[in-house]
Amino acid sequence: MIAPQDLLNPGLSPGTSCDTAGVHDVFARRAREHPGTTAVASVAGPDTAWADTERLTFAELDALADRLAHRLTALGVGIESRVGICVEPSVGLAVAILGIMKAGAAFVPLDPDYPAARLSHLLEHSGAAVVVAQPETAARLPHGDAELLLLDAGFTELAGEPAPPPRVEVGPDSTACVIYTSGSTGAPKGVLITHRGLTNLAQAAAGTFGLGPGQRFLQLASVSFSAALEEIFPALLSGATLLMAGYHRALPTVRHFLRILERYEVTGFEITTAYWHQLADELAESGRRLPDTVRWVVMGGDRVRPDRVLAWRESGIPLIHVYGPTESTATATYHHSGRTAPRADGLLPIGTAIDNTDVRLLDGDLLPVARGDAGEVFVAGRALAR
Repeated sequence: MIAPQDLLNPGLSPGTSCDTAGVHDVFARRAREHPGTTAVASVAGPDTAWADTERLTFAELDALADRLAHRLTALGVGIESRVGICVEPSVGLAVAILGIMKAGAAFVPLDPDYPAARLSHLLEHSGAAVVVAQPETAARLPHGDAELLLLDAGFTELAGEPAPPPRVEVGPDSTACVIYTSGSTGAPKGVLITHRGLTNLAQAAAGTFGLGPGQRFLQLASVSFSAALEEIFPALLSGATLLMAGYHRALPTVRHFLRILERYEVTGFEITTAYWHQLADELAESGRRLPDTVRWVVMGGDRVRPDRVLAWRESGIPLIHVYGPTESTATATYHHSGRTAPRADGLLPIGTAIDNTDVRLLDGDLLPVARGDAGEVFVAGRALAR
């Protein structure tokens, strides 16, 4: 149940235009606008120089994704096909995601650390006939009928593919990816995220974060979780640089994390509420500050400690509190602490509906609750999955 103070202004968000093109088409436009800008980089660690970091420009990423799409098309992949991705967080993961979309298919994340039984279930249930993997992750996949397409570090296997993008018409309601829930209420459920939902999320998040060219978004969540959608696509579709950290297995210590933020000149990042509490505690106890490059911090997933919120305000860095299930394309509401008068008690609301989304508080009879009463959150609009 959600208490009334947790949700601000329930109801339809202001109508804003939402791009109805495919996610990959929006990205291709950004690639034409910013061809030489770094689109994605792999974060190797706090002691790696930026000059030695593996990275791709928007033009390079777009071209590699086009070539991968041609290879997938030759394997029979097309509209509404499902293609597994078993790739570590890296520039190769961005190539795989966009290449699958450009072929008209939907990507199905396969965490290489998952048990073999879960990977087998995901492959069988999704109907993935092809899996894009790396040589080091392919060995962890269960033997099955899916064909493996391996990406090496230099993408040499794509060199002979045609350069022009494949001619595939993807509609806004086509499936862009299939994110499987944890299965806490039964068997894991595959949620069909649409291109419309992803572009809406990306554009709403970019507007809320103030994300665009010249900024660097640190990506931390496993691509198997919906939170990763809110990291990857707002960056790539806004012209910002996506930094793939690959720390989803075990987040680094706060001090290690602070060195990464400084070394890579990170503009913003998204973390769980639990890790944010650790970060806030460390900063309060040590007297340290986030690097000057950090302009905002996104977090969500649990109730926030009011005392930490009150202490955090001294940093002057806005908190963006997000809330939403996978079925709402990761996020249904935002609260931007820098744009709303703070509560004296330090409570942090989950905010207001994101663009083109309708959020209501209803009771057990699906009727609006009375002012001041708790209720269940209901979501409608472009953000909903199929």
